[in-house]
Amino acid sequence: ALPTGGFDPAEWNYRRVTVKGQFDHAQEFHLLAHSERGNFGYHVITPLKRSDAPGWVLVSRGWVPTEKKAAEDRPEGQVTGEVSITGIARLPSRQGPFMPDNEPARNLWYFGDAAGMLAQAGISDAPLLFVDAEASAAVPGGWPRPGHTRVNFPNNHLAYAFTWYSGAVILVVIYVLWHRRRDKAPDEK
Repeated sequence: ALPTGGFDPAEWNYRRVTVKGQFDHAQEFHLLAHSERGNFGYHVITPLKRSDAPGWVLVSRGWVPTEKKAAEDRPEGQVTGEVSITGIARLPSRQGPFMPDNEPARNLWYFGDAAGMLAQAGISDAPLLFVDAEASAAVPGGWPRPGHTRVNFPNNHLAYAFTWYSGAVILVVIYVLWHRRRDKAPDEK
């Protein structure tokens, strides 16, 4: 279970957690995103009033295409009553140097600003993290589609090999040129 109170969200980043409660669909947020196949759409982030502990948590319920952005276009997915969500705890993302500012008035979020979303919803007792719902979560009507957490470990072995071998070749060339110049220099005796 995700703890409450004064815990460090960074210690829970990428940990599998479970939370129980009721969604506040009136405070739904739309985070600009692409699907696995590169289709344009949004991640639907909804505050969950916890029943298993005091407070709230932001749940990233999944991805929807542009035509399903409005909640009324996916009424079956607006689950009511108590739900149990299992997912991955994630820290909020930061705004990149070329990323536009979020537009809370239009409910258009370019980066996951948990503090901004919580302030917009008037929620003060929630950790600054998201719970990304697992793909196994069945959503009536199929939207939003959960399971969008990606854990990518960089595989830069080819770049590392190129860097080190290039450095070795450059050093050999410098060594040869230095010895060639030294051998051609007239004796100063």
